[in-house]
Amino acid sequence: FSFVPITAIFASYFVFYVAEKAWKMKEDLYKYAVIVVVVLFAGMILYNAYNTSLGQGTYTGPSYNTQWQYGMDWVRENTDEDAVFAHWWDYGYWVQTGGERATISDGGNAMAAVNHFTGRHLMTGQSDLEALEFLASRNVTNVLMIVDEIGKYGAYSSIGADADYDRYSWISTMNLDLSQTQETRNQTVYVYQGGVALDDDFVYGDKLFPAYSAAVIAVLIPMEENGASFEIMQPEAVLYYNGVQYNVPMSCVYFEGQEIIFGEGDDYLESCLMLIPTVSGGETNTIGAGLYLSNDVWNSRVAQWYLFGNEGEYVDLVYDDSATGYPLMYYNGMLVGPLKIWEVSYPDDLVVPEEYYYDVIPDEVIQVNEDLT
Repeated sequence: FSFVPITAIFASYFVFYVAEKAWKMKEDLYKYAVIVVVVLFAGMILYNAYNTSLGQGTYTGPSYNTQWQYGMDWVRENTDEDAVFAHWWDYGYWVQTGGERATISDGGNAMAAVNHFTGRHLMTGQSDLEALEFLASRNVTNVLMIVDEIGKYGAYSSIGADADYDRYSWISTMNLDLSQTQETRNQTVYVYQGGVALDDDFVYGDKLFPAYSAAVIAVLIPMEENGASFEIMQPEAVLYYNGVQYNVPMSCVYFEGQEIIFGEGDDYLESCLMLIPTVSGGETNTIGAGLYLSNDVWNSRVAQWYLFGNEGEYVDLVYDDSATGYPLMYYNGMLVGPLKIWEVSYPDDLVVPEEYYYDVIPDEVIQVNEDLT
């Protein structure tokens, strides 16, 4: 950015400088030849720049798109003027300007600790109580989340992590590979392929699968079909480590509003695959893809509130545009999903940790974020 104006000025000056020198040449042949070359050179650069800009502009729309416009219209019409919104900081100016409501964070990032606390205690918070304690410290009345949280999980979980990277994780997509579907007499086994590294060490039997070195490369989901319906059976994760694959029972599959838990503990990889539809070329597959949620992600507020709809008694979903054009799915290769807003209330006996009121981040956490950056 700093060099763009300088480069543009020098490039323009260079063209006119060469043209001026050429015009002073005594030999007409050389004079006009150089001028033609300069004109062609400048024209080629301008033409290429024009095509590049046109191509980018043709497929670029406003980030404050129709979904946000409808959502913020609802906010203006249905929330109190003194409402305070909590969300990841990226959306602060849109809520302030479009929704005309206060937010606890925005793109100015004036209070760095708020981003750490939001990432740690709201987005990746492991319980409703943890989230409510933080929200109460900032007098929050409403929480907002949108589909972007799925792709941004790595960002806010790293910012919300402690010195041991305890909350650092990600949400990865695993796609149904119909070519590997296995048919038996009573079951159909569907294979979801992808690649997601473990975010924590996992021990199965006497085998250690270390974090960041071992990975889940597929999930196998058997289904028993009964006429027009089917029942999801025990899923297996295919772990890959040191060139060897291992099949391990997995704890959970989420499908059509149902969180199906098969077991927990040392005998299971405690994670969940959320099945979502895919639409491609006009064809819809209700189980076409899956979002892989590690144990930490599975227990986060993003998963429990936004993905699963498991809000507690103090968190009330008041806006959800899933049914009006934004259901969670892969649409022609692009992940789309709803904008959701909750109204928050607080128990009378809620005790807020003192550190939530201050804008102080522990030094070791600052170092973690600097390392990740």
